[in-house]
Formats: sequence, C-alpha cells, structure tokens
Amino acid sequence: MSPAASTQVALAPSLRPHAIRSMAVEYDLMLACSSVSWSPELEARVQKLLSLPVNWPVLWEQGDQHGLLPVIQQRLQSFRSLIPNSTWTGIHSRITAHVRRALRLTQLLHTVNDALAQAGICTLAYKGPVLAERLYGDVAMRQFFDLDLFLRAAEVARATDVLKEIGLVAHTEFRPAEWRELLSSGYELTFDGFGNRNLVEVKWRVLPRFYAIDLATEQFFERAQTRPVSGKALLTLSDEDLFLVLCSHAGKHAWNKLSWISDIAGLVSCANLDWQWLGERAATLGIQRIVGINLYLAKELLNAEIPAAIKGIFAEDPEIRVLGEQVARNILSNQGLDPESVAYFRFILTTRERLRDRIRFICRLVFTPSQSEWSMIRVPAPLFPLYYMIRLFRLIGRALGNQVA
Repeated sequence: MSPAASTQVALAPSLRPHAIRSMAVEYDLMLACSSVSWSPELEARVQKLLSLPVNWPVLWEQGDQHGLLPVIQQRLQSFRSLIPNSTWTGIHSRITAHVRRALRLTQLLHTVNDALAQAGICTLAYKGPVLAERLYGDVAMRQFFDLDLFLRAAEVARATDVLKEIGLVAHTEFRPAEWRELLSSGYELTFDGFGNRNLVEVKWRVLPRFYAIDLATEQFFERAQTRPVSGKALLTLSDEDLFLVLCSHAGKHAWNKLSWISDIAGLVSCANLDWQWLGERAATLGIQRIVGINLYLAKELLNAEIPAAIKGIFAEDPEIRVLGEQVARNILSNQGLDPESVAYFRFILTTRERLRDRIRFICRLVFTPSQSEWSMIRVPAPLFPLYYMIRLFRLIGRALGNQVA
C-alpha cells in the first residue's frame, strides 16, 4: 500500500501544519515521533494514531527514506505495548544495520582525519557522526551513508594522494584542465573505498558555484570549533556556519528529505545561535528566503521554536510562507522535484529574494561546464573552451525537450 492509499487523518488545528488538512497516518506518525519538542499533547496524538490501522512497512520505508528511523524508533519505544512484535522486528533489523554502518563510518572518519592531520592538512568534519553527536550525543541517532569534510581548495590535490594511501580513491579521474575547472566552479570530490562508492566527500565550497550562494569557506576555518565524536575531539564548523550550510544544502535539494529539516530544527533547539549575526549574514548572502523556508518547515512540521530575533523575516517576505506551504505539501504527498528538470531550476529561482542573485544563477548555470559535459565528449586540452558551448547547447536541448514533453 502506498502512502496515498493509507488512512487519512484530520489533525487538531493546533497541531496541523498550515498547508495540510489531512495526511496519511504513516506520515503523521513520522512527524509526531520526529518532533523536537515532546509534550502530553503529542503523546496523546501518537496514542491515537497507533489505535488506527497503520501500514507498518510503509512507515519504516518512509522513515528510512527521510533519514528518521533512529528517532522514530526511540520515540515508539514508549509505546512498545501497542506495536505488534512482528512489526517491531521490521524496524529493529533496519536499525541494527544502521548502527553497524554508523560505527564503521565513525571509525573511518577518525582514520581519515588522522591521516590528513599527519600530512599537515586541516579538515573540518561536519554532518555524519559529527552532527549526530552534536544533536543527539550519539553517532547512531542520525542516519548517514558517507562522510563530509571541508578542506581548503589549495589542499584538495594533496589530500587526494593522502586518502589514496589509506584505500580511498577519487571516484572520477580528471585531466589537468578539468581539474582546474573543477576547483574553480565545482564544490566536491567523492572517494570510493572498501567496496563502497562515494564513501567520503571532500568539499571546498558549500554548493556548486552556479547556485550563486558564495559562502566563504576559508572563514569556516577561522571560526571553527572542536567537538567530541566518540570520545575523540574533531575540528568542525561553528554552530552559526553549520546552520547556514544546512539551510543552503536543504534548499539545494528542494527540501525533499525530512532529516535535513530535522537537523536544522534540532540545531535551533540545542545551540545558542547568534541570530543577529545570522540575520545579517543571510541578508548579505541573499539567502534570507532560504533560511526562512527552513525555519517555517522546522516549525510547521517538527514543532521547532522560531527565535523572536528572526521572526521579522516572515513579515518582510510573504513568499517564505507560500513556498514553505508548497514544500510541505510536496513532502507529505511524496512528490519531489527532479534536479535535472526545468521545473527544479525554476523553483530554485523562486527561493532567491534578490533579482541580481537570480541573474547570477542563470548566467552561471548556462556558462559553467560540469563533469557531465566532460564525460560526454573528450576534446584536446587546447579546445577546452568548447565545453562552454556544449553546455549551452545541452541546456537549450533540455529546455526544448521539456516543452515538448
């Protein structure tokens, strides 16, 4: 049974997301269990939902898809007597596999960090086990499948050699001209190893350059903080930088995964963020709308409190609520945007509040060749500028094909 075919539940007005009149019981349970603030009202809501027919395979599948299984399982522990034993086995096996993966990746993170540190390369680990420890105090309480590290762009090539020595090989090999273009306009390099693809992601920029969100990663190192991960200290982003990175990352993916919103809701709840600095920084970067959508979703879907210091952005930009409602409907109806579609790029444009940022986005998108162009046709190094024309023609072809479809 699909979520759309599941029982639909009308919510109490005080609990219902503004954009949602009713939702599948499995989604309602997932949201209730993932709330960052627990209350008697929410406990009663979960009890009521458990008295209804629940399609448990759908709940586990959707919880896994949205990266919220550990949180859902922990909350449902209190209602164990209301859940059939055979049903509980379904989530237990998934959680066991997740815990093993989380522990392996945490061990690998320390191995990678130690190897790079011995080579004199400074790294900032974030997301993965670092974020799990920050939000929950336990690396197994957040689902993740790879490791993310920030490095300075000038050290990426050397880091590639160091990682190769410990069994991690860059997923793609680049020619010198491609390598220069990658560092100039790209944002990450992925590494395979130990029988796994894309196991480690090394980043020197938050997003590809064409998104026109120019967060200065060099300053991340100046504001970095030390956090314990499984008993060992690691250097990571400041809470404020982490908040902006998480907001930008969720926006890039059109908010199609609830765990990204949950991370932001959890950080808002547990960290003493400097909201004045964040507001000023978001305004400078032109991402106030993106920040606002994240906070709207955190409040509406996961009951996060929005600090008074930042609430003014909702009055200043009514599009935040409009877009937030659209995203909430997409999430709860299991409808996402294809990141290769014209509709996706059109939506991304609506999330930027400044005209100049929308223009920069379009110009950079059109004239920034990527790995897809390099892999499609190989041209001699002196003819590398031809990739700019190939990129343009590919985008025109995609747009025309979309119109025909």
